[in-house]
Amino acid sequence: MHEIVDKNGKKVQKNNLNDEIKIIFTDLDGTLLNSENKVSEQNLESLIRAQEKGIKVVIATGRSIFSVESVIGEHVKKNRISLLPGIYMNGCVTFDEKGSRVIDRIMNNDLKMEIHEFSKQINISKYAIWFCLEKTYCFEINDCIREYMEVEALNPDVIEDNMLEGVKEICKYYNISLNNALAMGDGENDIEMLSGLTHSVGVHNASEKVKNSAAYVGPSNNEHAISHVLKTFCDI
Repeated sequence: MHEIVDKNGKKVQKNNLNDEIKIIFTDLDGTLLNSENKVSEQNLESLIRAQEKGIKVVIATGRSIFSVESVIGEHVKKNRISLLPGIYMNGCVTFDEKGSRVIDRIMNNDLKMEIHEFSKQINISKYAIWFCLEKTYCFEINDCIREYMEVEALNPDVIEDNMLEGVKEICKYYNISLNNALAMGDGENDIEMLSGLTHSVGVHNASEKVKNSAAYVGPSNNEHAISHVLKTFCDI
């Protein structure tokens, strides 16, 4: 599937759209990244052309900014793809293009320690990974931590998440109407962002719940989804 279709299964044509897309918010895992956790060359070329055309492309992810850099840092350095502005940790931390936090919902140290003490009481502290802005911490290295994906993880650095709020703040920063914004995603953490915009695309590999929250459905993350979205909505 390489086409973008609406809820009725009708192919989307740019000349039928009323709004010019000036900014795109894209999820990372399962959307921009393929199943090998790579940015395809086709997606990369489209991102570069979008930037050259003046279209803003913003990462909106559950990852922290340092985690994103560890995955796509090579592309950032070689191709001047910026991680700023960006929506990170599901919107709990949102940066403008200068690196200032326009949303900053970080727990204070007292609350972090309460969570830590509680995790010890219920005997899960040794399985916990603490995701913070710059680093990831754990209290001990063991087989469960090494497996990572099987760990019961805590996220003590943030208290509330909403990616749509990050979208609104960044659009406000650039004085761009939400009608000129488009979002892409595949996970349930993307639903508020997808349902909150007139133009949004759930990638084909997303669950039905996620796809139903979006205005359109597009190709999967293994079919260069963002490239096809940019071509359809932005003539790139």
